[in-house]
Amino acid sequence: MNTKSDNEVVARVRATLANRGGLITGAILTYRQSDPFAVELYFPISRTTWTIARSLLMDGITDRTGVGDIVVYPCPDDETVLVMELNPPNGYLIIEFVKAEIVSWLERTLALVPDGGEPPIDWESEIATWLDQDGGATV
Repeated sequence: MNTKSDNEVVARVRATLANRGGLITGAILTYRQSDPFAVELYFPISRTTWTIARSLLMDGITDRTGVGDIVVYPCPDDETVLVMELNPPNGYLIIEFVKAEIVSWLERTLALVPDGGEPPIDWESEIATWLDQDGGATV
């Protein structure tokens, strides 16, 4: 099921858990105009949501990209597959997506907010908010 409202783009995509015996499951990608840098990736099978940068998915279509917990890259053995490695402290997961589904979804997000069309980030305000949430410290 793919939907688009005036301010978000949602798609259900097929995901193969490559290092879990090839288990095929679904994932839901959500992009909101109100948070133009972020993508939510929800796995109903585990009720887990990852928030990742849209640019990580865009760059991963053609090149290996990402550091730390999330790495995205085109499959070296199958050009129709996009690979995502999730490496949180409590485990490791390799997910294979149908690249065409991800590309189609990304195109719809870019129609909503073009790459580079995101509003600038007020870093001072963001840092102050983070510090306030962390015990009332101020900048």
